[in-house]
Amino acid sequence: MVEPGSALSPAETAAATIVRHRMLEPGDTVLAAFSGGADSTCLALLLHRLGYRVVLGHVDHQMRTSSAGDAEHCREVARTLGLSFLETKVRVTPPTQAEARRVRYLALAGMAAQCGAVRTATGHTADDQAETVLLRLDRGGYGLGIPPVRGELIRPLLDLRRRDTEAVCRQAGVGFRTDPSNRNFKYRRVVMRARLDGVSDEQLGRLTALAEGTRRQSQDVALSVDALWPGIVTVSESEVQIKREGLSRAEDPVRRQLVRRAAQQAGMELTGRAVNDVLRKVSTVTGARLDLPGGMSVWSDREEIVFGRDRQPPILPSVTLKLPGTTTLPGWGARLSLEFTPVPAGPVRNPDRYSELVDVACLTDGLAVRPWQPGDRFHPLGAPGSRKLQDFFVDAGLPRSARPAVPVVVCGDKIVWLAGHRLDDRFKIRPQTTQAVRMTYLANANEEVA
Repeated sequence: MVEPGSALSPAETAAATIVRHRMLEPGDTVLAAFSGGADSTCLALLLHRLGYRVVLGHVDHQMRTSSAGDAEHCREVARTLGLSFLETKVRVTPPTQAEARRVRYLALAGMAAQCGAVRTATGHTADDQAETVLLRLDRGGYGLGIPPVRGELIRPLLDLRRRDTEAVCRQAGVGFRTDPSNRNFKYRRVVMRARLDGVSDEQLGRLTALAEGTRRQSQDVALSVDALWPGIVTVSESEVQIKREGLSRAEDPVRRQLVRRAAQQAGMELTGRAVNDVLRKVSTVTGARLDLPGGMSVWSDREEIVFGRDRQPPILPSVTLKLPGTTTLPGWGARLSLEFTPVPAGPVRNPDRYSELVDVACLTDGLAVRPWQPGDRFHPLGAPGSRKLQDFFVDAGLPRSARPAVPVVVCGDKIVWLAGHRLDDRFKIRPQTTQAVRMTYLANANEEVA
């Protein structure tokens, strides 16, 4: 940061930061994230002064009534400075700061590609760095600050204070907007900003030094995460899975970063407290689940923990079965055949897992097929006592998304058979059985069995 009495001007300080972290080459095209506030205005002025080809990129979140005025102010500044200007409107759902940040960076990436910018610059300052460190420490995390470079994002003003950015704007005669949310104390960052108000450069320097030291440690952790990632993490369109065994073997800082990065891949930012909850309550207990903001969840299957958005599966109907006969199951894409058959002389042998023999004498009520319901229990064949279906599914390694489509054959209020999985022990063929029913679950033509 610019120290009192320093011989370096703000432009020289920013230039030194750019060189030290290899942010840009002379003459590069850079997209400056431009909100119209003092920091982003100073960023535009200094980058332009240093000879870069600057394009201003404004993202209108449409989250407050003044957003149209902010956009017009940004357009006017671009005209005054003779800089290219791009803007886009986004929808923020849910309307949280975390989601606004996520969609903002997506929009900026699109604008950078549109104008051919090699990097996107943001106006984060030393004050933002200190706030970030204290916020993360306050949440029980590490004193990790804002990295000078992250991918295509750069922060050339990290060695300037907020008062320096305002001074640059005033000296240039360029006005700037003030975000009203910066005075809203419902936001923890605003509370932390107030606590830091009036902090000396020396005190702030200690916080930024802590951030730098932690950043170096974090780089070592990131290398370990990079090495482990391909072997234990699977990323799909809807979910991110981490193998529990691989996660448990990693050291604590690596485990924490693996969880954070997996969550980011799934579209969510976790607080330090949420990371703790994932590691203590989810990764160690099969079947555990944690709901996260934005309709996201993390849950533990037998071998993985999974980050994803809850998808509402189609609600499959309950269907009364004919005995004997074949019943079409609308919505299931299948049929179920029930036929009387002689009791086998020897051990029961089924042609496949979609066929099962049951004792007729145990069928005291009508038969039906339905999806599983919370609280369902049955007596798995060969196992002592009853079990919750949910626990059975977890131990069988059945993905959560596939469970609603498992056909549950019931007799009254008792489960007879989980088609394709397990017979209930109470309905098995016994030595005294005199008549049996062959149950067969059949896929319709051109459809796969659930």
